[in-house]
This record gives sequence, C-alpha cells and structure tokens, in this order.
Amino acid sequence: MDLRKITRRDFIKSTALFAGAAAINPVNLLKFKPVGNLTIMWNSDSHAHLKPVLYREPSVNIGPRAMNGRPGHLVGDSFNLYYDINPGSAMDYFCSYNNFAKHANQYGPMGGYAHMAAVFNKIKEERHGKTIMLDTGDSWQGTGIALLTKGRQPEYFRRRLWIL
Repeated sequence: MDLRKITRRDFIKSTALFAGAAAINPVNLLKFKPVGNLTIMWNSDSHAHLKPVLYREPSVNIGPRAMNGRPGHLVGDSFNLYYDINPGSAMDYFCSYNNFAKHANQYGPMGGYAHMAAVFNKIKEERHGKTIMLDTGDSWQGTGIALLTKGRQPEYFRRRLWIL
C-alpha cells in the first residue's frame, strides 16, 4: 500500500471506524493490543471545545469543481456510500449530517478536553509511558473562551491534561 496516496479522510475513517465500533461500549475503546515499542496518540481539530459538544457535519462541502464527488468533498449519503458506512451507526453520526437530531439523542455529545485526557492518560498508563502525543492543530480557536483569552485558556487545559 502506498501511504502517500492515503487521504486525510481515509486516515480519519480508519481511525474513526475503530472508535465507532467501540462507541456502543466506550470501555472497549481502550481494549486493543499494543504493537511495537511506542504508541502514537493523535489529536486534531479540537477547536478549543473544552466541553463535549453535539457536532453536526456540514450538508454542503464547497470546493473546487474538479473535486466534486470525490473524497474531501463528499457529504451525507454520498460520503457514507463511498466509505461503506451503515446508516444509523455511530459512524453515520460521526461522519455525516444524516438524521442528526435522532443520532445526537442516541449517541450524545462527543469530544471535550476531559474525555480526551481520560483516554490519553489511560493509554499512557497501560503502555508505561511509552507514548507520544501529537496534536496537529486547530486547538486554540473556535470558541468564545478561546477568542476572549487569545487562545491561552485552551492551551492551559491542553498542557494540564495531556500535552506537556
């Protein structure tokens, strides 16, 4: 497999499929056998959401005409069909706007710094510190508190909770 051809959406889907499968029973999220000498934990696009939120994927993804109908610019049923996501599943809620109100009621809010820290810290503990945490950005903007504190408040919590 040529890793240079994996799109961001493909990577997110692969990661989210694992998380989505465990979403029915969150305890299962951390039940996987570590492989190798180091566990890489990855976080992206928390957008300074300190608390869990009910997040809805957009129903329109505007982009270059040449990208129309291709990964990166697929939404709703087209996205689910392309990535073989079952309607009504946790992945459907996570990746599309389909039946948002129903799914939000069923699956609840996602994210939040405390929840992410609990997962990261559990993994660090089980792997005896043989971990590295990568935050690939968009962590300091997106909420009122981030705007009012010029990103200082989200950064404070990131450092206290998991990013040293």
